[in-house]
Amino acid sequence: MDKKNLLVLTAGLLLATGCGDREKNASPVGDRAARKVSEKLIEAQMGGTAEVDIDKDTVSIRTEEGQFDYSAGASARLPERFPSDVFVYEGAKLESSMRTPDGFMLQMRSPDSLDKIARVVGEKMKAKGWSQSAVFDMGGQSVLSFEKEGRNATVSANKDGDSSMIVIVVDGAGTADSE
Repeated sequence: MDKKNLLVLTAGLLLATGCGDREKNASPVGDRAARKVSEKLIEAQMGGTAEVDIDKDTVSIRTEEGQFDYSAGASARLPERFPSDVFVYEGAKLESSMRTPDGFMLQMRSPDSLDKIARVVGEKMKAKGWSQSAVFDMGGQSVLSFEKEGRNATVSANKDGDSSMIVIVVDGAGTADSE
């Protein structure tokens, strides 16, 4: 398994099992045990040391490769240093976010149609200086890819019941330079 995928999987599993949620698991001993098991699992896969910090719906993992932050649920927030030149769909509810040394990922939900999301994202990203490199419309899914200054941004939107799930992935050189 890819090392970065392992970190994402570990963060997701910790949140899914409620290890950091004091309302579900009021035991600090349980939190320490979950943190220690996670650190050992990550260290075994990566061949180095790892520090895991769990707090409610957030998980932070620090390794020699850098900082990995994941937030979900009520604690979901835009990651620190998320690039200001990447359009975040207005009116969508952020459900989870992730920051890695290589980039960012946001998952959000909107009541808007896929057509509207694709149109607005295309317009707003171009207005922020991004070049659209590809667009795919596959019925129940739209995917738009953009490039700018050695970076890549992909926005996908899927129909999910009465709403649309939007995922934004940003990677490449300088992804974390929103200052």
